[in-house]
Amino acid sequence: MPETHRIEFKRELTPDLDLEKEVIAFLNSHEGGLIYVGIDNAANRLGVADVDGDMLKIKDRIKHNLTPSAMGLFDVVDEEQGGVKQQAVSPRKTSPSMGNFNGSSSSRHDGNE
Repeated sequence: MPETHRIEFKRELTPDLDLEKEVIAFLNSHEGGLIYVGIDNAANRLGVADVDGDMLKIKDRIKHNLTPSAMGLFDVVDEEQGGVKQQAVSPRKTSPSMGNFNGSSSSRHDGNE
């Protein structure tokens, strides 16, 4: 499965990863999309070391860093293929009446506090 306009690969979840930017792009698109954490750009499955911890950080970052609130507009699920676990973030397409999503300008929260 290659990257496409609806599929984005991220090697790992780090404070420097602009996850919010990718989520915003998919929320603002007409089709939504999938962000896979634990897969590199060459589609190599690297896995996620701390599945539960990363899932919590992903949800926390989306909850605290996007305006308006994106709660209920995305799913984070664990997937396993070939014994390698990765996570999929699935921002859902939104209706035009929802407006555009932006990153919070007040403060960033990376889930590492």
